Amino acid sequence: MVESRKAKSETPQNGVNFRYKQEKGSGLNGTNLRHKPFSQYDLAGRATQVDNAGSVVPEVTLSMAYDFEGNRTWLGDSQGGQVWYAWNNQRLQSMAMFTENYKSAQVGFGYDSVGRLASMTRTTNWDFATTINTSYILDFLDRVTSAGEI
Repeated sequence: MVESRKAKSETPQNGVNFRYKQEKGSGLNGTNLRHKPFSQYDLAGRATQVDNAGSVVPEVTLSMAYDFEGNRTWLGDSQGGQVWYAWNNQRLQSMAMFTENYKSAQVGFGYDSVGRLASMTRTTNWDFATTINTSYILDFLDRVTSAGEI
């Protein structure tokens, strides 16, 4: 049986890379590795662009933007999809997702006095008639003990 060994190594951008050590007869070489993804990082080591070039699924490039506190504020793909994130005191307040054909979904988050998720609101295509409000009750170990529609 032939096996490849995986070794972990740090990249200069503080991301994690995997190197594969080719064992004799494994068949791994530069011509038959189909998936050669590309990643780009900002100075803080956060991914700003990632693609899946060469994979068997449709090729997509993801791009990301961050606020000054390091929170992701935007994620877009080369197919026209986008997700916008809003933060307050390091807590995710809302997400708005858009597709290339102008469909959308919105999600809002509410927190209790100690910062635990207490509620979630979901809406489709800005049509508030489709809104679903859910509340959560957690125990002292932060486990959901009850969830219900508001």
